[in-house]
Amino acid sequence: MTYRKLLICMIFSAVSVAALAVSPEKPMFDPQFLAQANMQSLWESRFTLNKNEEIANIWDVDGRVYICTSDNYLYCFDADNGQYLFSYPVASPGLPAYKPTVTGDSITMVAANKIIKMDPDFGTILGTYDPGLTVVCPVVQCKDRMFIATGEKTIHALRSKDKLPLYKVSADSDSAVTSLLANNTYVYFATDKGNVIAFVSSSKKKRWQYNAVGAIEAPLVKDKTHIYASSKDSNVYKISILNGKVDWLFRSGGSMNTSARIGKDAIYQFVDYKGLYAIDKKTGKQLWLLPNATDVLTECAGNAYVYTKDKTLAVIENATGKVLRKLNFSPINSYVANGQNCTMFVADDTGKISAIKVNAIK
Repeated sequence: MTYRKLLICMIFSAVSVAALAVSPEKPMFDPQFLAQANMQSLWESRFTLNKNEEIANIWDVDGRVYICTSDNYLYCFDADNGQYLFSYPVASPGLPAYKPTVTGDSITMVAANKIIKMDPDFGTILGTYDPGLTVVCPVVQCKDRMFIATGEKTIHALRSKDKLPLYKVSADSDSAVTSLLANNTYVYFATDKGNVIAFVSSSKKKRWQYNAVGAIEAPLVKDKTHIYASSKDSNVYKISILNGKVDWLFRSGGSMNTSARIGKDAIYQFVDYKGLYAIDKKTGKQLWLLPNATDVLTECAGNAYVYTKDKTLAVIENATGKVLRKLNFSPINSYVANGQNCTMFVADDTGKISAIKVNAIK
């Protein structure tokens, strides 16, 4: 641990506080290469990987980019300028570690069944809590309450400030909880029997329930008005967060193990043995299908920037499904699936991470 932190300090000690980027010795992509698709590098930074260590997950959360390695070492960078903020060993290698969530002015991360509260700028540990249970997904909060989904098919509601147990919630189907979401008033969860359930955070009163045919193992995702559930019954469901009614369902014709990606105008869904679908957000109709694509890196001005199995970046016009450009993205091994703000975060296997801004194609 000491060597790691010493090396990081040496790398970043020469960087001015006012600097907008931290550049490795050789850029991941040549600027002229990116300009072919009206893209530009905003910043590049570096982190350290030990021998046989790999990137396990990379997340974009509330203006921070988090990288969790196979050794469960967590790195944090400012998403706007690439400034290194902190690193911390959240758990021993091989133990589960989940995506951080924002809780007020701190972040909360579940690692090795412990709940770690951290300062998002300095990585200072503000507190840890061991619930004595197997935690199966990231925790969420509503106002002054924390909600933990456990392996005993139950959601535990705790008072945030002192972890006082308040109540428990479980599905009537006696099914395992697979994912958990929340807003200021309601908590939403999915189960391995296909239930999507909303309850009032302050009283545990059920608000609504929708029952899909197949299990929902991929985490639920939501925007301001709807939840998107990717079910084992091969359907993607757009569900109103207010009443649980389905606006549309999209029949993909295949198995889905990953969540839908939410763009401005489209929903993107990877389907095993099919490829990547783009689905019209309003109507639920198919826009296009790219068989060798695996995920969307970003969406900008009606175009999707898609990563493929042969490590190319395909720029697709959503309205027509036309492939506008293809670029060699072979250095990339990890990325954030971000359909929202015309920026992609990508990393290679040597410890470089880059933020690439997409400009509208003219």
